[in-house]
Amino acid sequence: MMVHLGLNRILASLCDNRRALHLAKKENILWKVPPLLIPLSNSPHFIEVVGSKWKTSTAYGLAQYISYSHRVGLFTSPHLLSISERIQFWQDGCPSEIQLPELYRLLKRVIKLYSDNGIDLSYFEALFFSALLWFDEMDCEFVILEAGLGGRFDATNAVEHHFVVLTRLELEHTNILGDSLDAIASEKLAVIGDVTEKVFIYDQFGEDFYRPYLGDKSVEFLQVSGPDELARHVAGAILRRRLKPSRIVVPGRMEELSLPSGRLVLDVAHTTDSVSFVLNRIHGSGWSLFLSLAKDKDVEGISCHIAIAFENNKIKRIIYVEQEDERFLSGQEFFLDSGLSLPLYLIDSRYLKEHLLAFRKVLVIGSHSLVGEAKRCLR
Repeated sequence: MMVHLGLNRILASLCDNRRALHLAKKENILWKVPPLLIPLSNSPHFIEVVGSKWKTSTAYGLAQYISYSHRVGLFTSPHLLSISERIQFWQDGCPSEIQLPELYRLLKRVIKLYSDNGIDLSYFEALFFSALLWFDEMDCEFVILEAGLGGRFDATNAVEHHFVVLTRLELEHTNILGDSLDAIASEKLAVIGDVTEKVFIYDQFGEDFYRPYLGDKSVEFLQVSGPDELARHVAGAILRRRLKPSRIVVPGRMEELSLPSGRLVLDVAHTTDSVSFVLNRIHGSGWSLFLSLAKDKDVEGISCHIAIAFENNKIKRIIYVEQEDERFLSGQEFFLDSGLSLPLYLIDSRYLKEHLLAFRKVLVIGSHSLVGEAKRCLR
């Protein structure tokens, strides 16, 4: 109990990296990535995964494939249930999360080290440097890093990356990254450094689009069907061997659970493309759709795909879950912004469990927060 209280107290004292970046952009302040002050005894191969979509799934896939022959550290974000999900050690295709007492010990060490050097760390930065320490203690040969926001100013850019993987791009966080796909690609590919041996790119727009941001690096452009295939190809190229397809299970990504009353599918999809992808992947008719959306999402675009699924009888009803977090749309705001003239029900997140159990086929999308809460209340 004392460890949990101490850990929560430390995390609560750290600033929000996204808000700090937004403030820096707004006030024209040059944001700097904290220097790497962590004394590392090993020299693992760092693989940086950047992009707008497929990042987490690609990172999990890389960890799984490479861990069959090497010791692998994996750093991802955000988490669904526990902060320990962000920091994992993989071996023989199986993950193990950092234990909270270990994370507490490492966080204290990291924060003191940087504080002694006059540097205040954000929440994300402190977790990242703690993860590096743990991966060093676990003698990892490969470390896979999922960038949090962008790339250039992300804490994961404090280390030199031997390999860089760019996944699917979308317009996102435009107030920080820029309001065009070119600007976003530039921010993400800025993680390419002097030691980068090779860059792997999901070829979404054609080679000419990416060339201005690649310098003279060795690049492989890939046309793949999804993150599973992308991860398998990149892992095979890095290991210099042909890999057999393997099923990649990623929490909160088309994750299916059994309910006493039927089926539950969870996905953190919260953009127009990702919601469309999920709605096309589910089969059959009569699904009850639960969702919550943050205020900065494309509500109209997402609602358009929901309306199409409803017209095709795939979705039977829509249940909007109101969150206490002020970043999320209220039910009334969603109703007005979406323009939907469909059966729309409103519930409070405190009563999520009984509503999830009331239907035979349930799909939960829209945010990490809602998907995490659904998993938590059904655990």
